[in-house]
Amino acid sequence: MKTRMRTNFSKLTIMVLILVLFNGCKKEEDDIAPIEFNPAVTYGTMTDQDGNVYRTVTIGTQEWMAENLRTTKYRNGDHISMLDGESKWKNAISGACCCYDNEMRYIAVYGLLYNHYAVSDSRDLAPEGWHVATNHDWEFLFGHLGGIGVAGQKLKEQGPGHWHGSNEGTNESGFTALPGGYRFQWQIITNGSWDYGSIGTDGMWWTADGGVWISSSLTELYEIDSGLGLKYGRSVRCVRDQVSSELPE
Repeated sequence: MKTRMRTNFSKLTIMVLILVLFNGCKKEEDDIAPIEFNPAVTYGTMTDQDGNVYRTVTIGTQEWMAENLRTTKYRNGDHISMLDGESKWKNAISGACCCYDNEMRYIAVYGLLYNHYAVSDSRDLAPEGWHVATNHDWEFLFGHLGGIGVAGQKLKEQGPGHWHGSNEGTNESGFTALPGGYRFQWQIITNGSWDYGSIGTDGMWWTADGGVWISSSLTELYEIDSGLGLKYGRSVRCVRDQVSSELPE
């Protein structure tokens, strides 16, 4: 009997140690590094309709959010549907948002992912005095930073905290672009499942009329998607409203 009790106790001890080690590893894995802003840049602040406070940065004549949007409300206070289930997201024909991999822990750093219905909703996703950046806003930003071919490095957060692999980002602009990934559909033609991907390697932002993609080696600006493309979940950056004459044609 003593031998059996000792054996059972040993097994229990091993199980407890395994659980402790597993939880320790899980905690370490779940920890997300804080955003690394450029310490040489002077940042401002703005507050959205949800009460979230963001850093902002002036680049040229534009003032941009230096973080990804994470509001769950439109400007008028109406709630944006938070859809985590695959079928609900797939079938949505109105504004919706979600957090990457349905994990709330990603929101503070990477913000929320929105479909384009939310971006184009007349109730406005951006807070008062701001708007979801347009392709023209991004083009002007790229131009100020030397063109689309080199702007990505100047926009990306510096260091390995969030960008996987070799990150050549300098963040000299203070924009602090993050690789928040996106929500997409596998094999669109065959109506495949919806999933999350590219966190750590790609940042994808909706614009009012298209989108922006920044990866480890590429910066791209594209026109609005059609059909299922509108359902993709992407990040959003807003820019402060300006007098039209302040932006080039």
